[in-house]
Amino acid sequence: MTTALKLYGTTDALLTVRTWIEEHADEIIAAGGEMPAELAALVDEAEGAFEEKVERVALYIRELLSTAKAVKEEADRLAARARHMERAADGLKGYLLAQLQRADVQKVAGQLVTVRRQKSPPSVRCAVEPAALFDRWGGLYVQRKETYTLDSKAIIAAYKAHGDDMIPVDVTVEQGEHVRIA
Repeated sequence: MTTALKLYGTTDALLTVRTWIEEHADEIIAAGGEMPAELAALVDEAEGAFEEKVERVALYIRELLSTAKAVKEEADRLAARARHMERAADGLKGYLLAQLQRADVQKVAGQLVTVRRQKSPPSVRCAVEPAALFDRWGGLYVQRKETYTLDSKAIIAAYKAHGDDMIPVDVTVEQGEHVRIA
């Protein structure tokens, strides 16, 4: 009876077998380059177990990603439904306000809710282009600070074209690895 190993366990077993083969390479070569049947079976078992575990982990990743996609789609659907309901409520609020204004009524006290007309906070609208604001009303115009961020695409393009010579000293381009499941 064999015990089921986790992926890291199958990796350890495969590496142990490979290490043993490397350490005993001279003996294997002296035997004509053929491994004993028991060792060959052990190598096949270790490689097979490793590949099976890798495949199972990859399938589980696929399942998680498809579930995440379904959850995101459901969240998007619910968010759209919520936006629709909020717009409907806003429309009804506008309708209610228009009717209260039309009837010239400030307040209606019901059994469950009280509806009241009230003034909104002041807001500012401007029909002048932002560039002309300072010329017309210098003291009322505020220029916001600019923010700066690295243009990653430009830095990567410069790095690919010229290497480290064309990018600032404080900037590094790193390339990691990821898993792709096809």
